Amino acid sequence: MSMTDDELYAGFTPEQQERYPREAREKYGEEAVTKSEQWVRSLSKPEWDALKAEGEEVNQTLASLMDKAPDDPVVQAAIGRHYAMMSRFMAIPAEMYRAWGQMYVENDEFRAYYEKYRPGMAEFMQAAMTCYVDTTL
Repeated sequence: MSMTDDELYAGFTPEQQERYPREAREKYGEEAVTKSEQWVRSLSKPEWDALKAEGEEVNQTLASLMDKAPDDPVVQAAIGRHYAMMSRFMAIPAEMYRAWGQMYVENDEFRAYYEKYRPGMAEFMQAAMTCYVDTTL
């Protein structure tokens, strides 16, 4: 059974539920977003819950590694998990992933999302993602 809007957008305000897909379409194109939405909607509730749990684990791991340099191999392995997880939603070229890191710092909503894990995490993510792009992608 495919996911309902309530399951997919749990925790988002009605305004965010309307705005996020619209902004994604403007930024990444109709085809990429539609394909991503179709994939997500094909997931069962347990699969969606597992994906969200994996994302939480990756973020907790990255927060715990903030005492290391962004180019540390352990940090880069964790960022590699982040990239792999995000790549399930859509193809992410190197420059898009670099831009996402910058967006985590510049966009107040993304910054707040990462800062809830640990102060300074948005900047740490941006630096680690930039390093990953420069050395791996």
